[in-house]
Amino acid sequence: MSQQRPRVHNPYAGGPPQPGIVQSPLATHTQQRAPAPRYGGLLGGGIAAIVFGSLVLLIGGGALLLIAFMFLLGGGGNVDAFREETFGMSLFGWITSFTGFAILATGIVLLVVRARKRKRASA
Repeated sequence: MSQQRPRVHNPYAGGPPQPGIVQSPLATHTQQRAPAPRYGGLLGGGIAAIVFGSLVLLIGGGALLLIAFMFLLGGGGNVDAFREETFGMSLFGWITSFTGFAILATGIVLLVVRARKRKRASA
């Protein structure tokens, strides 16, 4: 007489789960899971650079506009003396604006590079 093995309840129709394979309890076949491509931190870094660069650019532009408003509120007057007095603030405004523009451009370049890598990987 042959002995029968006892039946054990297995919720997976295709057998026990294996690493890298997704199985549905109702499926009769296995499905391969494609690994997600990794691009590093280009997306987060690019967006952060765009946001930070925009803020720095606004601060620099605000400093330059503040100088113009101070001149207008003062009613004009001695232009040479005003330029000498606001030279430091003007220099701060220009350097900050240039730095903000450079950071903003870097963020845009990072996003473009990531988009091209993603396009190549999907093609």
